[in-house]
Amino acid sequence: MTVLLAAAVFSATAPHPNAKAGPKDENMSYGAILVILGLRPILALSVVTYAPIVAITGLWGGPYFTVVHALSLSATGAILFALFAATMLAGTAFGLFDKWGLPRRTTILAAAFGSAFSFAAAALGGGSGPWAAALCLFVAIFAQGFYIPLLAEVKHVVPDAALGRATSVFSIISVGAIPVFQTGYGTLVARAENAAQGHQTALLAMATLVALLALFYAATARSA
Repeated sequence: MTVLLAAAVFSATAPHPNAKAGPKDENMSYGAILVILGLRPILALSVVTYAPIVAITGLWGGPYFTVVHALSLSATGAILFALFAATMLAGTAFGLFDKWGLPRRTTILAAAFGSAFSFAAAALGGGSGPWAAALCLFVAIFAQGFYIPLLAEVKHVVPDAALGRATSVFSIISVGAIPVFQTGYGTLVARAENAAQGHQTALLAMATLVALLALFYAATARSA
């Protein structure tokens, strides 16, 4: 909600320059790039691109399966390997979707909402067993591949000469969100009555944030 509130306040108060206009585009500052109207929904959604993937595959997926589902380290390692493989499969699949000419925004929204639904399913269906939860997380992380068409959308809303800086801003936000997600996830787990409840709450929070930012993108990206 904090991210959404900040995005709303920023959108309402900042100037709205034309993305393709303006002299000396090659000299655009990062501040000027940030106030490009069409870029805002893209940057907002970039918050939930890499961070959910790394939060699960890089830190909290291990404790989730070993503590909540009592899996062995070897079984947990196999699941995490499969989840990491999902990111590589997604890279190929979403690249093909773009090559086939599928509408990017439709692809982005379908995948983002699919990811949110799958994270929620992993949280609410965790009692069905570790393999059901692993499948839900596999689908969620695969769907996170929407960052590929989302990043491609940047070139349509910024001047060509400013594309490098705009891409850098996208990367800074998406990568910078990783420690925030990891810390937030851990905080929710630590404050819960037990590990199972904590992971459920954290996964639901992640699902909710992905869905809310996808809604923000859906509502505002039309002006891009």
